[in-house]
Amino acid sequence: TDSTPMLFISGQVKTSDSSADLGLRQLGFQEIPITEVVKPITKKAVLIEGANDFVTVFENLLELSKSDRPGPVWIDIPLDIQNQICHIPEKQWHRQTDPPPPNLASEVTDLISVLTESERPLFLLGNGIRLSGTLDSVEKSLRLVGIPTLLTWKMIDFFDEEDSLNA
Repeated sequence: TDSTPMLFISGQVKTSDSSADLGLRQLGFQEIPITEVVKPITKKAVLIEGANDFVTVFENLLELSKSDRPGPVWIDIPLDIQNQICHIPEKQWHRQTDPPPPNLASEVTDLISVLTESERPLFLLGNGIRLSGTLDSVEKSLRLVGIPTLLTWKMIDFFDEEDSLNA
């Protein structure tokens, strides 16, 4: 929920020991359907079905963890697949180009319009501010407009507890 990209990699019982096809909750005490457990709290959770799937799944999930709203992803690897040779294709790695900048003038104009029409505006600041590296400019802007601000857990240290802007 705090928009922090993370990649979790866990181990699983051997594919042959899995209870998935038996209609059981689990076959042994070491098995847990972790991908099903974490699906509601991750952007995506995947159980690897073959060694050669790992590279593609890994690359896709790593990119997914950082795209749009960043967040956690999970890869679960059965023990027998962990022990297999994984063939990694050779690639040319290219740095992605940054997307074109948004039309900030238009967005700022729209924001000012909404704020001037608001009776009791309130900001909610989250970890995206920290991740974007704009802490100083956001603080200056907030002090300029004087609008009270709520802070998410990852931003709790942004304002002092007694700061007049800290709602």
